[in-house]
Amino acid sequence: MNFSIFIVSALAFAAVYPLCFWIRVDGLFKDKFRKFNVALPNAIGGLVMVSVWLIDIPLSLKIIVTVWKAVLVSVSHYSWKQEYPDPKLMTLPCLLGIYAFIRLQAYFAASGGAIALIGIFGR
Repeated sequence: MNFSIFIVSALAFAAVYPLCFWIRVDGLFKDKFRKFNVALPNAIGGLVMVSVWLIDIPLSLKIIVTVWKAVLVSVSHYSWKQEYPDPKLMTLPCLLGIYAFIRLQAYFAASGGAIALIGIFGR
């Protein structure tokens, strides 16, 4: 039970964190701090992906999380080279991550969409 809470919480964090790029990108992420903000959700997302593959859940959920992580890595790789990450581009993995979060939370908690929205907005 605690492991599933870790997975769902870490996934919600990694999925929602890149939305911080919508906050004044040019002034907030100067120097190398922007690279930290690109790398942090990738590190947490990597832990989530490995954890998901180690537990007994349906293969479809594992694939959803893996696709999300692949999109996050590819968008982050592109953003890493830019002076300022594009917030619109960083939103794509966020939407996929939120979808993966909703699916995982529904699997673990057998709950509806309302509790998933509360989980996302509660971060």
